Amino acid sequence: MLQIADIDIAVMLNTSNSHLWDYSTLLQNGKDYVPVNIKSVVKSLQESIYPLFLNHVSISESEELQLTFIRIQIFEAKSVNALLSSSAVDRYNAAPPIYLALPQSSPYIIHSHLNENNPYLKGIFQTVTKLLSRPGKPVELQHSKSPPTKSFSSLSVLKGASREANVQGPWKIYSKGQADIYNNPLEPETIEKTNKRKQEFDFEEELRTCKRPLSDSMLKKLTRLRFHGDIEASDHTDNRVQISYNSFTLKVPYKDSKESELFVPSIKLKLEGTDVFGGMKELALKRFIDIEKMPSWLTGENGVSSGTITADRQFQKN
Repeated sequence: MLQIADIDIAVMLNTSNSHLWDYSTLLQNGKDYVPVNIKSVVKSLQESIYPLFLNHVSISESEELQLTFIRIQIFEAKSVNALLSSSAVDRYNAAPPIYLALPQSSPYIIHSHLNENNPYLKGIFQTVTKLLSRPGKPVELQHSKSPPTKSFSSLSVLKGASREANVQGPWKIYSKGQADIYNNPLEPETIEKTNKRKQEFDFEEELRTCKRPLSDSMLKKLTRLRFHGDIEASDHTDNRVQISYNSFTLKVPYKDSKESELFVPSIKLKLEGTDVFGGMKELALKRFIDIEKMPSWLTGENGVSSGTITADRQFQKN
């Protein structure tokens, strides 16, 4: 059973796009609650749910994603008569496993997409909140109203302790510690660093002097720079956090020639999809959007944050 669970978790983490994922938020007195000791919570959860229903719990730590992954296999009785059988195989059916992920230093719990009224999921959530609650300080679990997503890796970044949640687009290399490494005085100069720096300077000069419209090669490099912060970045979807929803409210003053006062329209732009900024990137590559005129807030540089575009065309987080 343990070997099957370990294989299942490994496959889940490597092919997580085959499942739907939701998340819920731990709250205490209406504010986000962050568990101090994840390991003790997981151990207590494992011990506490056993009396509720027959189950097998498997736990795995992911250093890369900075979270604890839990697989809970539920066993259901086939029928009342089947319980009289001497063989466990004849008595029980294995229900689909329930998966939980507890990111470090985060008030969120990522879990399988199931009906909120699913009795097993309700029992697990009630156990979690009971374990975390203290006298006079109850902990509640608020289920997200956002649509489920197939990208577990993106959800783990957005709801975990990673800096990437609010730093995407050209700023992503800073959140990953990949910026400024070429001018670090504490590290010796190498051919790789020198070539990288020269490549960036050459591209800037070529972009400044090249003819318009941009060639396909220049368009790809500029698009990678705007969306990934690196002209050599991979175009694979794994190279970015896939954000399924974002919204912007434009409040930019407009002066009509017939009116003496400024008119400030309020226009709300909603982006929804599997990967909204990946979609914006595709539109730029297909030349439906001018990448040189595209505002930075449409390249995903603010991550999951929605906000308002102010009079000076700056992004202001809601």
